[in-house]
Amino acid sequence: MNFYGLDIAGAKNTWLCRIRVNDNRITITEIIKHRGSIIELAGHINKTEYEIICIDAPLTYPADKENGMRDSDILLRDILKRENHPANIVSSSHSLMAVPLRGMYLLKYLKNRERIFETHPRATAYLMGLNIDNVIDTYKDRDFTDFSMILTAMVELLNNKGYMLESEHVFTHDGEVDSLLCALSGLFYRKGIFNAIVLPCSDNDISIIHYKPEYFVIKRDGV
Repeated sequence: MNFYGLDIAGAKNTWLCRIRVNDNRITITEIIKHRGSIIELAGHINKTEYEIICIDAPLTYPADKENGMRDSDILLRDILKRENHPANIVSSSHSLMAVPLRGMYLLKYLKNRERIFETHPRATAYLMGLNIDNVIDTYKDRDFTDFSMILTAMVELLNNKGYMLESEHVFTHDGEVDSLLCALSGLFYRKGIFNAIVLPCSDNDISIIHYKPEYFVIKRDGV
């Protein structure tokens, strides 16, 4: 069973992670920076049968909002505020420039659209309690190097649920972390390992292909 995570950014800063799940064993089988076109990225993914793809990019646009903030984005900000986490990590579509377009056009070329979801990995990291020693506050800083600390926290959480995460990959970039968090979010959602918070679409949210993927983040009880 394969789960994909995609951290959509610019053409030279888009990250892809694939995990394979056999029983309770999770193996990171691929983490790459994809430098090609959206069509090439979709073609690469479509070669593999997958259970879920979770994408870190807005996959709809609020036609009724001048500021580019969807109702789901506002709701996620409110959730983060209530949990004493920074809400400004949830950005408007306007500030993300081409990212929403790249995400929405990717939907056009991916197969099995009903298996495609939107998520927010950094929000999930906070809500999962991964901000140990402020690593989630700082892992996007240029001089951050302690990515192994984030991976260790993920491994411990999964171990407590009876899962084993295996990886020989050495993490050196926040995009790798985000794409892994996206892939794991799909697994958590499908298996019900942790709680999914669904962020509903508004009737006025639009998509290029007239399909609105479900948007969710993951939260751990007791955090």
